[in-house]
Amino acid sequence: MRKVGITSAFAVGLAFFGLTSAFAGLVDSPIPDMDPSHPERAIYFVPGVIKNNNLETEFNCTNLDSQVVRIGVEIFDEQGNGPLNDISSGVADGAQDVPIGGAVTIGTGNTPAIHESEVIQFLSLTPPINVRNGSARIISTSKRVICHAFVVDQFSDPDPPPPALPEAPAMLPLRIISRKQRGD
Repeated sequence: MRKVGITSAFAVGLAFFGLTSAFAGLVDSPIPDMDPSHPERAIYFVPGVIKNNNLETEFNCTNLDSQVVRIGVEIFDEQGNGPLNDISSGVADGAQDVPIGGAVTIGTGNTPAIHESEVIQFLSLTPPINVRNGSARIISTSKRVICHAFVVDQFSDPDPPPPALPEAPAMLPLRIISRKQRGD
C-alpha cells in the first residue's frame, strides 16, 4: 500500500510540474537577462500583437531615465506559449540600448511608413512566423520608460504618387498595460 501511495504522489508531482511548464507565457515566463549589470523588469504588456496578412506591430519606447537603458520586446503567440524571440541573444533579438532621452522602434517586420531601429529577426524567417491575436511583454532595465504600440500595414507607402487627396498610412493603435512591480 505504501508503494502505491509513493507512486501516486510521484505521478501527481510529474503532472503538476509538466502542467506548470506548459503555462510559461506572458506573465509567468522568466525575464531574460539582457544586461548583467542592471536588473530587468517587465514594464508593459501589449495585447493584440499581429504579424499576419501584411500587418506588422511596432513598439516605440522613449527613455526618460538619466542613464542609458536597455529595452526589449518579447512576442508571444495566441496560444500563450513562451516567447517567440530571445531578447538576450544580442543580434536582431528585439532589444536595444537607448540613450538618455532617446527613442527606439522595434518591429515585427519592415514597413516603409515607419523607420524601425530593430526588426525582430526570428519573426522574419522564411517561411515567416505569423502571429494572430498575440501579445508582447516590454522588458527594460529601468521603469522610467514610456511606450506606444500600433499595428501598421506593411505595404502602406508614405510617399505614394500624388492623388487628389494624400492617403495616410493605415495604422491601428494598441493598448499598453502598465505592469507594476512588486516592491515598487
